[in-house]
Amino acid sequence: MKNITIFPWDDNFNTGIEKIDKQHKKLVDIINDLATQFTFNSQRIDLSTIFNELLDYTDYHFTTEEGIWHQFLAETKSEIKHQQTHKKFIQIVKELIASQKDKTEDEVAENTLGILVQWLVSHILESDRFLAYRVLAMQERGCSDKEAREIATEKMKGHTRAMTQIIMKIYDTLSHNTLLLMKEIHQKVSIERELMQKKCFF
Repeated sequence: MKNITIFPWDDNFNTGIEKIDKQHKKLVDIINDLATQFTFNSQRIDLSTIFNELLDYTDYHFTTEEGIWHQFLAETKSEIKHQQTHKKFIQIVKELIASQKDKTEDEVAENTLGILVQWLVSHILESDRFLAYRVLAMQERGCSDKEAREIATEKMKGHTRAMTQIIMKIYDTLSHNTLLLMKEIHQKVSIERELMQKKCFF
């Protein structure tokens, strides 16, 4: 079976909280599956089903994440900011859905996948990881919120921060190049399909 992997999972995306990491991998599967469908099965894509799956995912994943953050970081600025980030992403997805009507398949693929990959990389590597560091410091080491925040801030500095920026640039380039490849493959598949139809007609 042919597959397009626009977002290869890497251990650098692990937050250290198994439930959250497992759900992040599910979103990666959705993104890669969407890329594959756009490339090889564009004539049979049901966009409403795909986008509904994405909205369902955001519902249960954000509920899971926010539940964990609330348990340890209730009413903090970080919790409130994270909730706002989730709401903003849901709004972005809804706007994507509403804006697809007048776009070509390639435009739909590029807009949707580009935004999803960019958001996922930045959100996991920065926001989720920072909060996970805090939660784990409190849960495993018995740190106070202040101590946990200092530990998380320290971990996000230096090498970790530099690595985050490098990974974000790599994934931005990778997703861009993969989208270009998808366009080429999609065009080739469309041409081959047309040729087969002409052969059958004659």
